[in-house]
Amino acid sequence: MIISRKSTRDFSGVDRYKNLLVKKYSAKAGQTIVNNLTGEDYVSLFLACAELGLVTIISEMTPFSEKLFSERKYKIPFYIPDKISLLLPIDYYIGEESIYTTLADTILDENGWTDDDLNYDILSKPDSILFRTSNENKIIEHTHEYMFSLGKRNSKLLKGNVQVEKDIFFLITSLISDVNIQYEYDVTTDIVESIFLRKWVGNVEIGGPIFQRDSNGILNKVDDYYDIEFIDDKIYMLVPVYDVVGAMGERYKEKSDGYMSLGKSDSLTINNKHLYLNYLDSIANQFVKDSNIVYDSQYDKVYLAVWEEQEDLHHKVMKLYYQFEDRFEISRFAILDQELFISDEGLDYEAIKDYFRFK
Repeated sequence: MIISRKSTRDFSGVDRYKNLLVKKYSAKAGQTIVNNLTGEDYVSLFLACAELGLVTIISEMTPFSEKLFSERKYKIPFYIPDKISLLLPIDYYIGEESIYTTLADTILDENGWTDDDLNYDILSKPDSILFRTSNENKIIEHTHEYMFSLGKRNSKLLKGNVQVEKDIFFLITSLISDVNIQYEYDVTTDIVESIFLRKWVGNVEIGGPIFQRDSNGILNKVDDYYDIEFIDDKIYMLVPVYDVVGAMGERYKEKSDGYMSLGKSDSLTINNKHLYLNYLDSIANQFVKDSNIVYDSQYDKVYLAVWEEQEDLHHKVMKLYYQFEDRFEISRFAILDQELFISDEGLDYEAIKDYFRFK
């Protein structure tokens, strides 16, 4: 129950990367690495690290966060996004120049390295951490045993081609199963059919589909891998291998033929007042179109992100200011390029907060 070439499939570059890590850099089990390679090189290094017991760190930054880090890396206060700082220290990095070039203790140099002698050493154990990431300011990590179990289960749900470039859950599933791996970002018809049209609903922290949504929006379990229980408006699940209880992030309503999503709870407390973010956004857009309210609980401030130029903006913001004055004060507003604040998870509110904190 260890992720290795014995449990998946072989790649020609795995031995080369194992020898590079051990012979040139004396890498040891438990150390961490950010793998920013692409294609088969990414997969080969990932498997090399898995066999040697290294922990692959997975994290994505918005273009704005990369830019702000570059601007402030020699200034005080030094800037590191919270979701990156949670994952420090980072022992090794390989790839193009990025924030990790500065943060990692060692930059791997594979140029001229040709030692591809067979290396059968397996230093991982079932309970060794395979990868670590962060989401909403908390660390998420999974063991070899859990990912082996999940990959076996997920492989029964997938058909055709799977795009796996940097999605760790689909990568492991595709390695374990017989599906055809797509190494680039080309979205084929099979990928669309197998991933998107099935309308799977899952939990980003546990990494597996839990429900399938039908044409009427009703959710039903895809299998019995997770034991689930509905309490109030929450769905809880027993996660195999770990035997711990997790919860779906959204609210649900139980129906005779399944469950219906009621969306995420967007409640927040500002100045001791219980408010709802979607409601605040709807009011904001009545005055300033294409905008979002952003609450910074760390500094107890409210910002307004505006996503397009518009006439008489200051006047519109002042009207909005007076609309909210009995609840809170809008501390700052700015016209921003939304593309700079998008990550794989969507709009990155932490990056928006960082803009107003540091700019």
